Amino acid sequence: MTYPTRLTTHFRDDVDNQIAYWMDQGVAVSTVEGWLAELYDKIRRLENFPELYAIDEFQSKALDCETRKLNMGDHLVFYQLDYDQRQVIVLALIHGAARRQS
Repeated sequence: MTYPTRLTTHFRDDVDNQIAYWMDQGVAVSTVEGWLAELYDKIRRLENFPELYAIDEFQSKALDCETRKLNMGDHLVFYQLDYDQRQVIVLALIHGAARRQS
């Protein structure tokens, strides 16, 4: 059985902000497009394998709910599983350096 993914507004904003940052830095459009394709491929994979990635103990404790993390290069994607609704809720995209500061 599949778990459809739901992208939160916060996650979408995080992605938009990352793209805007790269565009301001002069990163090639093809590089950004490749990164986006890989990101959404990994997220789509969660539909069939929702427990594929490890539980993040820190975020789980902070959010008081089991939260998993998907590694995406220098970024982490945090998501939760709603077992009752059988869906993956994608919460946030965070740069690893920002995570170490928090």
